[in-house]
Parts: sequence; structure tokens; C-alpha cells
Amino acid sequence: MKARVKTFLNIRTEKPEILANNNPGDKFYSPGDVIEVVEAVEGDKYKDNNIWYKLDDGTFVWSGGVAEVTAPPALLAAETKRSFQWFKDLKIEEIWDQFNERGENVTVAILDTGYNIANDDLSPAVIGVNVIDGSPPIQMDDIKSLSINDNSKSGWHGTFCASIISARNSKKINIGIAPKSKLFVGKISKTGGLGTLGMDRIIEGIKWAVSSGAEIISISFGVFRNEMPDDENYLTDIQAKLNEIIANKDVLIFASSGDNSPGSILEKERYPASLDGCVSVGASNNGELSEVTILSSKTIIHAQGVDVESYTKDNIPEKKTGTSMSVPILAGVAALAVSHIKKKNNNVWDPADLLKKIYETSTPINSSTKKIINPKALFQTL
Repeated sequence: MKARVKTFLNIRTEKPEILANNNPGDKFYSPGDVIEVVEAVEGDKYKDNNIWYKLDDGTFVWSGGVAEVTAPPALLAAETKRSFQWFKDLKIEEIWDQFNERGENVTVAILDTGYNIANDDLSPAVIGVNVIDGSPPIQMDDIKSLSINDNSKSGWHGTFCASIISARNSKKINIGIAPKSKLFVGKISKTGGLGTLGMDRIIEGIKWAVSSGAEIISISFGVFRNEMPDDENYLTDIQAKLNEIIANKDVLIFASSGDNSPGSILEKERYPASLDGCVSVGASNNGELSEVTILSSKTIIHAQGVDVESYTKDNIPEKKTGTSMSVPILAGVAALAVSHIKKKNNNVWDPADLLKKIYETSTPINSSTKKIINPKALFQTL
């Protein structure tokens, strides 16, 4: 029997009667996939349903996530790839088609919690990695044995954010905005936190990324001034270090403005987002400023940050909310733009000019100075 997958389904490799001890693997089916069911078997109950399907390759999936297919094979083969709503709202597919651009001429770096090296939709994008803790840069040949791997302690934050930028979209769903971009991954946090020397680690990460050739840097991390060393010159010194790193470099750095706790609205500076030389990014929601965004006069540009789907632990897309999600969205759009400009201008682009166009083409939020990224309008000016 042919069956159509209705939701994201982990592929189980063992018999379902021992599912309690069978953690799902890295492989999964996406909505719209068509599978061949050999037989139905009883197994562990999930959502009040204990029927599991054995497939023609000997693997198992939960029956509640599939439906019988009656359409002819030719129609099934012609099915198009799907996109999440946040992806559709950005009109990324229209940009791909109209401008023949998927980011093949740009290099991006993300400073986060690493990435899931077993994610075969993201791993092909990665051309260089580093754990920012004073160690020498990691050689890609050694990657599987080293601590660049994202893990559950960090909530799969790095995997989520990196996928929004550079996932190859080799599955049935579109996640990567610039699916042909080259990606450097710098791991600045092992647990999801930074500590009192977090800014030093971020600056070292930026230095590594710039020296590696990154043109766009995405940082969904930050610290407040009271979380830094108690030295009145510390922040001034950090700014000076950043200025030296990016001087005469063609690079744009996007960083998150930070998230409010539920029920509270802060107006506060968070770093590196509020440093000169960085672009502070806030979260929007359906065309409005999201309450998750910490307010700052430095934060002008926003992108969708509520219920954004991307890859997590088991390579199954899940929803997350926060300015952390908005940063890679903007970085991904900027990556597409850089690649497009370089193709048109003999590999030359001007970061200040591109940033000016991003601001000018973004959509104002009500009558405020705050704006929301408008990728289609941006590309029409390039």
C-alpha cells in the first residue's frame, strides 16, 4: 500500500515493540513524502495509537502520521516542495526564481552552539569549523571526533539557526534561505550560556570568521554590560578590538537584540548587537513588533521571530520563538543579496551600501522608526 506522510515522522530501525528503548535516528520523512507500507504491526502506544507501519525497506513509522494514497504515481512524482509560512512571507522562492540566486557566491559564518554534524541537509554547507576556546581551528577531516557538534544541552540552538541560513533543502521542505552558500561554524557556547568573558569569546569568534573570509556573520547571542568584567574601560576596549578586526573588510555582522522574559518589556543595550559595526536585529510577528524583542534605539531592523520552524535534535523541524530566530533570517537574506551583487559587479560589493538598501526597502512598523525586512523589495533595488 502506498501512503502519504502527513507530518514529520522519525524513521525507526528496530521493531516497534521495543520503542521505549529505541531512540529515533537522524532520518525522517517530511509531509508529502510517499512511502510503501508492507504491513501494520502493534507496538508502543503513541498519542493513543499503537499501530506502526513496516515499510518495504524494513524500517518502521507511526501510523498516525500517514494516510493512504489513491493518486496515480505520475501525479505523486510531480509534487512540489513545501515551505513554512515564515518562508513564504519572505517570498524567498520568488527571489530564487526571478533572480536565479541561491547564495552560491557568498561565505557566511555563524557563531553559536555548533551544529549537528549528522544533519545531512546542513552538513554539506559547512566548509570550516572552530571551537572558540583558545584552541587552534579544527580541521574538517577531524570534525566527527571533536566538540563542534551541537547537543541537547544547548537546545539545538546552533543547528536551528545555521539551518535557516544554509540548509541545502534536500528534503521535502524548504528551510535554508541561501541553500548554496558556504558556511563557517564557530562554537562560542557549549551549554547555551556565555559567562563573564562572553564578549571576549564573541570577539575572538568574529576575528576568526573575518580572517576565514566570511562576508556575513550571524550571532544569536549576547550579554548585558552588567554581565561583563567590572572594568570601566572594558566595553571601550571591546569596541576598539572590533573596529580593528573589521577595518577595511567587506563584512556585515548581524546580532540579536535579546529577548524579554514573559510579561516584561526591557529597554536595554545588549552586546555585540549594540556595538558600532554590528546590526542589532529584533523580532517581528505577522507585520508587527514582537513583545519578545528587547527595545533599543540601536534596533531598527526586524524579521519574523515567532513560531519559526527549523531543524532541531532529530533533524525534524520544530517551532521556536525569539530574536535568535530573526538574526539568521536577516543574515540569510543578506547572503542572497551579497551573492547577487558580486555576480553583477565582478565579485565586488559594498557592505555600507547594501545595509543602506536593506533599511530603505524595509517596511515601517506603524509610524515608528522600526522596520521589518522586505527581501523582494530589496532585490528589486539591487
